[in-house]
Amino acid sequence: MIAKTKVSVSYNNGVKGTKDGIVTGIIDNTSWLNDFTTVGANYTYLDDEGNAIWKDSFVIEGAEIQTLYDAVKGSIPSGLDYADTERITYYLAMVIQMAQTFGIPTTDIEIIA
Repeated sequence: MIAKTKVSVSYNNGVKGTKDGIVTGIIDNTSWLNDFTTVGANYTYLDDEGNAIWKDSFVIEGAEIQTLYDAVKGSIPSGLDYADTERITYYLAMVIQMAQTFGIPTTDIEIIA
């Protein structure tokens, strides 16, 4: 599964340069921490040639976990098993993260299975 921009976005390329292109996001790993009060994900953004252009993480804590779930639950397809439900939930969160990173609406990002 990946998250991919549908539009060209601008991103850093080297120390002083920028580049425009389609960016793909992949989640490297996820975890629940601190007695299930914190959820985190490490992710990588790739350019259209498959080169890593950014590695980072997002962390969601406390009541923000439920707020995020409430925001994305309507987009979770029914009939998925537990693992696929968790996977799509994290990727829906990643779509929000990518939209903020690149300053585009979430509708300009798609999840591809």
